[in-house]
Amino acid sequence: MLKMSARVIRDRSDLALRRYNDSARRGIDKAGKHLLSQLKRGYTNYYTSQNFRNTIFIRDNLTAATPEKQPKGWYTLVGVPRAFVVPRGQNRVVDRGMVALAWERGHTNEFNPKGVGHKPIAVPTAIKSVQKMIDIFGRTVKRTMESK
Repeated sequence: MLKMSARVIRDRSDLALRRYNDSARRGIDKAGKHLLSQLKRGYTNYYTSQNFRNTIFIRDNLTAATPEKQPKGWYTLVGVPRAFVVPRGQNRVVDRGMVALAWERGHTNEFNPKGVGHKPIAVPTAIKSVQKMIDIFGRTVKRTMESK
């Protein structure tokens, strides 16, 4: 009597890669939204002058971009996009994103008391949020990869 057996092995790596990419995109999106919420909280009382607060609307224009994939992995951009606006009561155009960057880097002007610059908000907030963003990403990827 002839004894035979057949074993069919299917390569499902393409399915696993698609599932991972979907979960990584979701994880980066959720991590970016967490940073966005922390930045909005940090920018609540950021300027003492109502002029700058009302004309540039930094807090209201913070955004998290759609996650994108590069060869080394997924990323998203969180911050104030560059946009040319005319501040209320002025007849000049300013780039809102560059103004936010200048303030973040410690911009001082004639309205600041002597020797007082703006305290950075974005970088310290991002540094404080790193571990939480890593945890959010990891949980999201794990949950998606384990789902049926």
